Amino acid sequence: MRKKFSPILLNTRTTVILWANWFQFAPAERIVNPCVSSRMLLWCEEGRGRVRVNGVWHAVEVDDFLFLPWKHAICYVADDRAPFRVAGIHIIPGHLPDRKLNFAVSHHLNDRWAGLKWRRDIAWPGLQGVIAGRARASDPLRLLGAYIVGRFEAGNGFQEGPLRQLSQLLVAEIARTVAQRNRAPVGNEIVRRVQEFIESHWSKKVSLRELARLAGCSVSTLRRQFQQTLGFPPYEWILQARVRKAQELLSTTTLRIHEVAERVGFDDAFQFSRTFRQRTGSAPRQFRKNRAFAPG
Repeated sequence: MRKKFSPILLNTRTTVILWANWFQFAPAERIVNPCVSSRMLLWCEEGRGRVRVNGVWHAVEVDDFLFLPWKHAICYVADDRAPFRVAGIHIIPGHLPDRKLNFAVSHHLNDRWAGLKWRRDIAWPGLQGVIAGRARASDPLRLLGAYIVGRFEAGNGFQEGPLRQLSQLLVAEIARTVAQRNRAPVGNEIVRRVQEFIESHWSKKVSLRELARLAGCSVSTLRRQFQQTLGFPPYEWILQARVRKAQELLSTTTLRIHEVAERVGFDDAFQFSRTFRQRTGSAPRQFRKNRAFAPG
């Protein structure tokens, strides 16, 4: 029987959106923001380009979105022929309710908004690190995001209560979109078989040929089905799934780092730590330490 997959309930009681806007890049334009103190939802409306987040490059084109971690370093580089037009929504996960909302977000360590004690991050299971995905203009996430950006661009403003509720709705929609992205739709037996096999054999090393044989198809068909269904090739999904499983083990067990690495199919702790840092923005030990103080 296929397992149901739903987002984990997230602590968003103190979450608020403090800025949202569109931005049209010029051909080959490059913008660097060394330390952005927000969780940011970023998506591409037109054109294409590249975005480097915490040292890792991501190709971005129409309908691609990124959900970025707290205090991320970001560099935008627009295509020289079809520069992208992007939208961004800045979310503060923990903003103390008794503090005035100032609609500005720190992009540098020396900004006046940097280091405010009443603005902080919250650990949201399943939404750690840099998350990449695709969402069409008609998808709920894009529709909600466009509404939020439109309200900010119009300068109509929000009362604090409705704004916080809208912030909670947006985070829930991000979590739902990410959860659905990581599961094959009903009817795609090829992708479903591979997913269920990996989720039952985390430590097993498998080749694409073995996975294709398991799914009853050719290697090229396996690659095509994953790309069409989830937006990336099979080994990319497997890598993301192993990192998510590692996050779960680091949060809920006392296994040593090398034991977690073995449990999720990595050859050694160094390779595991490097991959984990690239995907989540923190080392495994730091992730476990942060989770120890995360709100329930």
